[in-house]
Amino acid sequence: MASSRLHQLKIVDSIVGAEVGNTLLSKIEIDYGNDIRKHSDFTLRNIVHDVSNYIEMGFNSDWNILNKNTIQEIQKLWGEYITNYRNNYSPHNYIETNAILLDNRVDGIGYYWVDLNTRYSIEMIVRMGNCGRCNYGNTLIELRETTKDSSKSHVVIVYNIASGLIRQIKGKGDIIPSEAYWDEIFNFYINTPYHISGHDYTQKEGIDFKPEMFSKEKYESVKSKIISKIF
Repeated sequence: MASSRLHQLKIVDSIVGAEVGNTLLSKIEIDYGNDIRKHSDFTLRNIVHDVSNYIEMGFNSDWNILNKNTIQEIQKLWGEYITNYRNNYSPHNYIETNAILLDNRVDGIGYYWVDLNTRYSIEMIVRMGNCGRCNYGNTLIELRETTKDSSKSHVVIVYNIASGLIRQIKGKGDIIPSEAYWDEIFNFYINTPYHISGHDYTQKEGIDFKPEMFSKEKYESVKSKIISKIF
């Protein structure tokens, strides 16, 4: 069944914001033609991710690029851009430049949480194996680990700045984080400097970590920290 333009515009706006959403969808409609209405929501999101990643991560959000290239050309350019970045990225002797929220490292070794202070990150694509984005109005928070000679990422939290809601908690590859990192997730809930008002998960059931997965004692501790209708 074909999607309406209003439905597709809501999807685009949620990713890039209403300021450029209509412009981007109009360009997609021109370059893909009427067939875009037949594409699934998943396919549309992938198109928008490709285009917005290239423009926002590679060209400081210069949306005038839409006037110089077709959507298909931009998608190809993004593929080449991320491949080149991935091939040249190295986590060895990594120097952290993001805001550190919680730091459990001892003598510089161990886990810590950072706020990337953005809704898109090419570095996260490489480190976490995901799309590197969250919807408009959110920020990306990562659990990272410093080892003797390298740096790793293990968990990403999508946090809504205005509402204080957690929207996603995922491990690498957009799956539930390994149980090895649950203590660090608990530490985030209890000690984060950010206010957490509750949860409003944006993905399908079964791919996000939820506080109910903690032990009963830890779950009760998290509940006591959060005022949320879902509890």
